[in-house]
Amino acid sequence: MLAIQVSWLRNGACSKWFIEKVLGKCSNPRQVKVITDGAGWYPWACKLLKVKHEKVCGGKRNYIERFYRTFKNWAIKFHKNFTVKAFKQIEAVESKIGLWTGFTTTG
Repeated sequence: MLAIQVSWLRNGACSKWFIEKVLGKCSNPRQVKVITDGAGWYPWACKLLKVKHEKVCGGKRNYIERFYRTFKNWAIKFHKNFTVKAFKQIEAVESKIGLWTGFTTTG
């Protein structure tokens, strides 16, 4: 995992902004391949940014899903609900992500 971002929206614009931030940190962005689940906004964002994209089910994706499940269980210990509905909540969750993962978020 290279980066993580929290958002209350799930759409192409958020995906594009996130992928742009990640590409800005890469030494050779044209050799990047974005691996995602089946959400329809990722292929759109990758096509727009001219980035290789691979959709996966199971296998590699299971590692990411396991990471999120473990992280959410950890985060829920500090908040009753992990749902992010306001900017201040996003900042709090991003702070916890940094503590838990050891790197800062891209937000």
